[in-house]
Amino acid sequence: MFKPTFFSSLLWSALVVSLSTGVFFACSSPSPPPEIRIGVIAPLTGDSDARWGKSYVNGAMLAAARINEDGGLEIDGRKLKVTLTFADSQGNPQLALNVARKLIARYEVAAIVGAPRSQVAIPVAALAESRQIPFVTSMATHPRVTAGRRFTFRTIFSDTFQAEVLARFAYQDLGARQAAVLYEVTSDDNTSLAGLFKTEFEAKGGRVVAFESYITGESDWTRQFETIRDSGAELLFLPNFGNEVPRQARLARQAGIRMPFLGGDDWWGIETGKDRAALEGGFFSTDYALDLDSPQNKKFVASYRERYKEDPNDNAAHIYDALGLIFKVIAEQGRVDSESIRDGLAGVRNYSGVTGTMRFQGSGDPVKSAQIIQVTGGRFIVVKTMAP
Repeated sequence: MFKPTFFSSLLWSALVVSLSTGVFFACSSPSPPPEIRIGVIAPLTGDSDARWGKSYVNGAMLAAARINEDGGLEIDGRKLKVTLTFADSQGNPQLALNVARKLIARYEVAAIVGAPRSQVAIPVAALAESRQIPFVTSMATHPRVTAGRRFTFRTIFSDTFQAEVLARFAYQDLGARQAAVLYEVTSDDNTSLAGLFKTEFEAKGGRVVAFESYITGESDWTRQFETIRDSGAELLFLPNFGNEVPRQARLARQAGIRMPFLGGDDWWGIETGKDRAALEGGFFSTDYALDLDSPQNKKFVASYRERYKEDPNDNAAHIYDALGLIFKVIAEQGRVDSESIRDGLAGVRNYSGVTGTMRFQGSGDPVKSAQIIQVTGGRFIVVKTMAP
């Protein structure tokens, strides 16, 4: 029987070691088929994203436990248990593609979830499309992930919508007419959001007066910060990964930049008090906040805290919703074949998830609201909800 438990550090280490060698971990005791097999691709070891690996596993296990503790999903009058098979992408696109192939060919999964980074999700989406396997990415925001694909969906908003929300907030709510942007040029996610924000902000009547790039690992950013400081910008947009942004903010202040900071959904991962203090007063967009006032989120947070003795983050919430969507359509369709799951996902019109209410309308991008968060006294405070 599938029964998630809180990982001790020793058990978590053992799990990570097995996954890092390419071994897949099925979260259920041996049991005879039939069962509903779902693949979960996540960065559990390897790059900096691996620090979130535990939250992906916890969120996914909690979602499956909700179904299995009720006996499973009913198919043809018989309840079938859910088996999750975790595969480690290590944040590497080629490795993600390899493990996705194994999930489909060897484990015959009915669907795949996860692959949270766009650079990983894009090749997985292409494979899923060619094999006609439903794929729900939890956190990848680049427009290319879902563009032109029938079998790929996401639970988070796309960069297209996120950029429009941020530009609207900057122009209307902050009153900014001139903005500066600093972005990591080798990252698909960062480059996409930076470019889309520039387009949207200028379409609203603003001007991007400094559009500066950098490459992770560079030690001297004097030129970029001097250009931004002297540009006349009224805010600095940092659409970069949460582990890089606090240092950028500190360097900006040291260079004499006093304008407010604005960021994207990756800021959610900024945890420590020191790092948040560097962004004090700044704003960022997301579609999940721990204190979202909905019955679904309150129940999720309470269940997560009870099982794992800690708060969930956005990664846990999104993987929970990705699986929740798949479970919903399987239950409604009463079928587990890929075309039925795909059609069910495309037909979702009102799914109340923990990250908000969403629907799909002509694409794999959810129609859902965004939250604007302000960094205040080391806390993330929701200051505005922005509808599509």
